[in-house]
Amino acid sequence: MRFAGLALLLVITACSEPSAQNQSPSSPPESPTPPVHSCQVAVAWNHGSESHRAFVTYPGGHIDEVGQTSGDVYDAQYQRWVQGPQELISPDGSRYTYWSYLTNPIGAIHVVDIASGVDRIIYDGATNYWPIAFATDGIYVLHAINIKQNAFEGLFRLDPAGGTPVPVRGSDLLPQARWTLVSGGSAWGFDLQPGTQQIIYRVKQLNLATGIVTDWLQGPPNLELSPIGLDAQGRLYLTDFYELWRLDSPNVEERLLKPPLVSGRVSLNIFVADATGEWMGSWGGLWHYSDAGGAQRLSVATDQDMVNPAGPCM
Repeated sequence: MRFAGLALLLVITACSEPSAQNQSPSSPPESPTPPVHSCQVAVAWNHGSESHRAFVTYPGGHIDEVGQTSGDVYDAQYQRWVQGPQELISPDGSRYTYWSYLTNPIGAIHVVDIASGVDRIIYDGATNYWPIAFATDGIYVLHAINIKQNAFEGLFRLDPAGGTPVPVRGSDLLPQARWTLVSGGSAWGFDLQPGTQQIIYRVKQLNLATGIVTDWLQGPPNLELSPIGLDAQGRLYLTDFYELWRLDSPNVEERLLKPPLVSGRVSLNIFVADATGEWMGSWGGLWHYSDAGGAQRLSVATDQDMVNPAGPCM
């Protein structure tokens, strides 16, 4: 697979219309471009010590900032801002999970009922686990070797009712893999190619039903590509948090988003996919990508503020 120089995806295609004399009488009329329906995407950012939450109209860009509130994700079902990220909210929107220290080295995984606010500890122990996804079949967690150093291993499933995390079948084939995403019936992550002078990251898919591991991509040397989400068509998105790639199938690079420098920094952050396309947080605003419209930026705050999507466009 070739990354084509990691080329920038901002392609503008020009098409010339055929003249009237060359048009066939039997040619069907051109279909009009479907209208873009307006929606609002929740956003979150901090400016110094001030916390800001708002709804931004897409595609218009109107910003409707809400009053003082906390939370990183907007749960539309309950019309509440809750602790995030989005991946740790249950599929039905009724609960979310998070990790905390009780007393060093005892860590705990919590499940919170959004309607009642009841907070339950479903696991605690000296062996720490870090949640990465709240799925229909349980909470997926990593064994936290050292949280401060961002060192994790393995993949485990924890019953939201409580208990001990159980190893996920097939994950033991890649004990040092870093799983970053659970979506579409699979876990996605990366490991390192052994026996080379350079660091080569390999993107992996673990089928949760069969335990089969599939190679999806071998990245360029020293480039850490992390799976961050799937869209409605099941296409995989990856980023090194500077650029964004999309893979339609193993080893087939489909798209790339490389935002321009903002205040001397290039950075992409939280990813959300919905019916309008894909959203990513960045300095000063959101990036939106769709097959129909390409890459667009919605300016929200100053270029010193990291602005993140807080849920799908509603």
